[in-house]
Amino acid sequence: MASTDKISEVENLSRIRDILFGEDLQSIEQKIGVAKDENSFAFKNLKKELNNSIKEIGILQKDKFKELDGNLKSYNETQKSIIVEIKRDIIKIENTFNEKIKNISDKISNAESSFNEIIKQIKEEHNNYVNMLSDSKIDKKVLAEILIEAASKLNK
Repeated sequence: MASTDKISEVENLSRIRDILFGEDLQSIEQKIGVAKDENSFAFKNLKKELNNSIKEIGILQKDKFKELDGNLKSYNETQKSIIVEIKRDIIKIENTFNEKIKNISDKISNAESSFNEIIKQIKEEHNNYVNMLSDSKIDKKVLAEILIEAASKLNK
């Protein structure tokens, strides 16, 4: 019996509500239902748009990463070719430098040989003069002239 009392109470409340609010309540409930449906539809559309936007951003991001990767590879290849060119230039410079050093060394060696030859000739001439002076016992004035002449040859 208690359950039939509850059912009749609910029915009574429903009748009272209909009497008090009547069509307004039904109209409000309809409007709320329509609003719920519209909001649900709008929410689904926004969710689809958001997912599509996220997908587009992901695609753009992948494209940019591919582009950056390509640029990086190109940059690395360019850097490698520049390094190879620099190494070639360094080798050329080293070879040129070594040639110049060898040329200078050869010139120094030739100059040293020439100086040694000149010194040898001067020594021979000096010895010859000294022997001549010893043999002929030349006076001091002649000896001074000979030494001045030898000194002037050394200065040349």
